[in-house]
Amino acid sequence: MREAVLRFAVAVVLLGAILLFVDLRKVADAVLSISPLACAVCAATLLLQTSVAAVRWRFVSVANRAPMPLSASVRIFMIGQFFGQFLPSSIGGDAIRMVLVRRFAASVAGAIGLVVSDRLVALVTAVLLITFVSPLTLSVAVPDGQWVARIGALLLLFYAGLGVAVAFGGRVLNLLDRWTRLRPVVAILRDLLALGRHRLAPLIFGLSLVVHALMVGAIGVAAWGLAIPITWLQLAAVGPWIVLCAMLPISFGSWGVREASMIIGLGLVGVGVEQALAASLTVAAGQVAVALIGMVLWLAMGAPKASAAAEPAAHQS
Repeated sequence: MREAVLRFAVAVVLLGAILLFVDLRKVADAVLSISPLACAVCAATLLLQTSVAAVRWRFVSVANRAPMPLSASVRIFMIGQFFGQFLPSSIGGDAIRMVLVRRFAASVAGAIGLVVSDRLVALVTAVLLITFVSPLTLSVAVPDGQWVARIGALLLLFYAGLGVAVAFGGRVLNLLDRWTRLRPVVAILRDLLALGRHRLAPLIFGLSLVVHALMVGAIGVAAWGLAIPITWLQLAAVGPWIVLCAMLPISFGSWGVREASMIIGLGLVGVGVEQALAASLTVAAGQVAVALIGMVLWLAMGAPKASAAAEPAAHQS
């Protein structure tokens, strides 16, 4: 409960701070000026993004030795999106996914591992996308050479830590496995390490890059629908950073964090505060529309029981 209150407070503080610096009339005029076609294309892009993410999760489940049928992964992922939008932070949606995917996992730790693995794949590939585009685009948004060097140093530090985890993680986990209370956590971490070495890893990470690229595309559609003068190069420079920041589970349904990251990111390429906020609200409306599909699926399937017995598929690889 305390964490939920804190996340709600973060959303309120960020949105309140944003409202101090914007002209709400200009924001409303901008939102009302966007064409229905642009809204529909933005929502369709977000629906495609969610579908690809669900397919990625299906392959994560195969790599984690708890394969789900594609229909189940899409349905559960969409339901998680619904609860992620209307419960405090994305953690609420992840908790629902853990409960619903329990039927395919051999244990509770396995169900948790399926969701945690998917989240970490999304995080790593967001940084990977930034790494791919930064050499060509970063100077567009951050012309200061010192900042470029600092960002490069942060990326190198991230990959160094990732490399150490892959190289020595197994030995550390063997030591931690001696403590009985830590064994469920160790099992989850072992699944994460195994995922990176699995034959499906290139496909999983490739799909995740597509997921992030579609999110950047949705931001671009919202911007162009609002007649915001932004080029593909500028969008490629700031879009992946906006996606990475919006993934932080520190607010209610990403509200406030998404808007602040859009305002700062688009502001780096000369977009006004009101226009950036209008673009963020357009993307948010598309995400809510996609989440409502998850609500329909939830009502259609009911609340399945978190059976302690895994289905036979959970024992096949």
